[in-house]
Amino acid sequence: MLGSSHERILQLVLALSRDFASMFVTDLSDDMVVTGTSGKELTESPPQQLRADGVIVVGDPPILGIIVESQTSMDAKDYADKTLKWPHYAIGLRTELKCPTLTLVVTPDPKIESSARQSIDLGGGNLWRPFVIGPSDMPKSLTREFAREHPGLALLTVISRGPTYTTIDEPAAVLQAVAESKSAHTLEKGQQQTYYDLVLRSLALDVARSLRDDEMTQQFIVKP
Repeated sequence: MLGSSHERILQLVLALSRDFASMFVTDLSDDMVVTGTSGKELTESPPQQLRADGVIVVGDPPILGIIVESQTSMDAKDYADKTLKWPHYAIGLRTELKCPTLTLVVTPDPKIESSARQSIDLGGGNLWRPFVIGPSDMPKSLTREFAREHPGLALLTVISRGPTYTTIDEPAAVLQAVAESKSAHTLEKGQQQTYYDLVLRSLALDVARSLRDDEMTQQFIVKP
């Protein structure tokens, strides 16, 4: 069963799959189909169950497949296992979609980020590595402008820092700015509610209650 922090990060990336896909597709048009799903089976014969956290598919027919891996804890044994699975995920999805693919690792942990950024030796001089979004990609100070331009990364930053907030100032400002972003305007009401709930669940209980009761935030996020 997915841990709560692990699941929050995964749900956020999939809910804002278009925004994260735009990091890799520079000419992503408004009418381009982008879908995000969780629990992707990538099993081959002979049978060996390989289940990625999630996948984003860009285009119909597909032009890019993105394996999404949320990593909130990883010891040396786990990392050794991931060095075998991460390339396999991308290749398995490439075989299925018949288009370029990549593996995206998302983590709030600087040690995991450092490990994940290392190249993986496939043999014969062939090096492979995943794309990584981690603490070094998260701004030290979140501005409304940044949140409007990069809503996915801004929300990921808030969720990662959630327990450290003692007031609603920054989470509320980010939620309001994200609601004004181009990406948010493409989401249905339920999807907007999803990332609002993800932020609430990342905060300390008293801060979450204050944010939930904040009329200005409700004006932008909780649609009637």
